Amino acid sequence: MDIECGHDMVTGIRTEGARRRVGWISLAFALLSLPLMLAAQPVAGPVWSTYVGGADDDWVSRGVFDSEGMLYVTGGTTSAGWIAGGADTFYSGSGDGYVAKVDADGKGKWATYLGYTDGDSGTDIAVDAAGNVLVTGYTESDEWVQGGMVTTHSGSFDGFLVKLAP
Repeated sequence: MDIECGHDMVTGIRTEGARRRVGWISLAFALLSLPLMLAAQPVAGPVWSTYVGGADDDWVSRGVFDSEGMLYVTGGTTSAGWIAGGADTFYSGSGDGYVAKVDADGKGKWATYLGYTDGDSGTDIAVDAAGNVLVTGYTESDEWVQGGMVTTHSGSFDGFLVKLAP
């Protein structure tokens, strides 16, 4: 990026061919105006918010919305007892991955654990056009992966891919 003084748009950035240029005067104006622009905007509160997890350590790694506005999240948990309605509701060890589905009002629809007896965590998530939930993550656990291209755990950590039917 080249920086130069000169005529520019109020935003301070314009595109000329493949190069972007920032005008000092416009940039200074934009920075000085920022508090005024922010103060003029109404502050909205959250529509809803929720905790995810149980009594121990839990985290969300990634979330995605489907075409109907449902939110799917994945992450890791060391909490037993908060997963309900999914394919695997049994906490199996020293940390499991999970997937949870939340409706547009913030209400839980279902959640499922991913993994087995050792540390596991979901790191990314997607929903395809057919409604299948696709999750990637890492695992230290043996014997829970099935039906895919590699079903034997080797090494301390392995990545995993999971497809959950709608």
